[in-house]
Parts: sequence; structure tokens; C-alpha cells
Amino acid sequence: RVACARWPDPRYLEIQSSPNPACRVTPYDMETVAVWNSLQYISIHNLASPVPPSWARLTQLRSLDLRQASITSLPVPAVSQWSRLAALTVRFSPLLREVPLELWGLPELGEVRLLGSAACEVLPEERRRRACSTGEPVCPGFPQWVVDQFEGMRAEGWTACGEPVCEETKATFAAFDKNRDQHWSAGDFSAFLAARLAEARATAPAIEEGAWACFVRHMTGGAGTLLPAPLVQSCLGYTTCEECHHSS
Repeated sequence: RVACARWPDPRYLEIQSSPNPACRVTPYDMETVAVWNSLQYISIHNLASPVPPSWARLTQLRSLDLRQASITSLPVPAVSQWSRLAALTVRFSPLLREVPLELWGLPELGEVRLLGSAACEVLPEERRRRACSTGEPVCPGFPQWVVDQFEGMRAEGWTACGEPVCEETKATFAAFDKNRDQHWSAGDFSAFLAARLAEARATAPAIEEGAWACFVRHMTGGAGTLLPAPLVQSCLGYTTCEECHHSS
């Protein structure tokens, strides 16, 4: 880890989830990230350590993507220095509640997604409309923020084979496809949602059969209770991976 601080300044940093607790991001790691003050894009999965004030050094940051984060706030000293930040996305992180006022005044800030976070319960109406799920649920009994998140990723999706994203996306799908039928059932989806929220130290809501059937109908445009693999993959990794061809 000390050697990492001697790397040439990177522009892009992505830290994926790991089932091994020894490989998870620590406070020391987060401080090390602050050394790379040329970073422009950061994506961290399964984040249990707070974002430190030392991230104020990341003045070139353009995009911050946090997933399955158990953080409850973002530090004012850091956020206030992110004058070039254009996008903030926080996914599967319901414990995040405190979002600094300084964020909303950043001059280049465009996209803000805080779907499903506790912050959406306390933000003023204008900011809630910008960053959170609003309006009546598409499917009563089904979390609207999940609908919005899946729809948003699918809308931005593609069919290209981009590795390692496709392999990771297919592996995530397969891990919860208990019947190995290339579809997700209500039970498969509930297990996926529970696992993601558990990583953020939160509990997944129970989903009734009727709410699930409504969600499937909304996503597929047809009847049934199963979501096909390409659709799910596009909602997990922005790609259906349909153009992937592996020789072995």
C-alpha cells in the first residue's frame, strides 16, 4: 500500500467489491487515494470507510461513483474543493443522509443520483426531484428507487463486449441465478438486493409476489415473473454483453 503512493498520478481509479474482508477498503487506503491529486474519476464498491477530509486535494475530480457504501455523510472540506465535479452517483447506499450544501453550488455539477439513500427523505423538494425518486411508485410495494436505477442503467446501456465489465456482470448475474435458467426469479432478485444492501450494512425490503410481477411487466413489457439475462445484465453493468464471443 505504501508503494501505491509512489505510482505516477493516475486519472482513473476503480475498486471492485471483494468477498474477502482483508481486501476491503480501509481508512488508510482512503488517505492514500488523496495522494493522487490528478484523479478525475473514482468508483468504489463496498465502501465501509468514511470519505476523509483529505480528499479536498482531489481538485481535478470529475466523477465520483460510490456503491454499497455504508457511509452516512460526505465531508464538507472535501466537497467544497471539488470545483470540477460534474457527476455524483451513490448506489445501494441507504445510510447516506448528510449531503453538504456546498455540493449543490459546485459550478460544473450536472448529474446527481442518490437513489434510495436516507438523504432523499430530508432534501428540499427541488433537490429531491433532481437527485432522488419522486412521484408515485410504478409498482406499489416495490422500491421505486430500484426501478429508477435499473431503468437508468438500461437506458444508457449498449451491446458491446467491454471487458472486464462483461465478465464481472455475467458473474454477478450467475451468482444469483439459482436455477441456472438464464433468468432471475423474485427469489433471485431478492437475494441480489439483500446481498447488495448487506454490504452497505442495511436491510432489504420484502417484495411481495404481486409487486414483483408488476416490476417484471414494467421492465419487459409483457407478462411473466422472470427477468432474462440480457436485460438484467444491462441493468447491472450498462451492457447486455451480447457481442461477447469467447473461444473457450
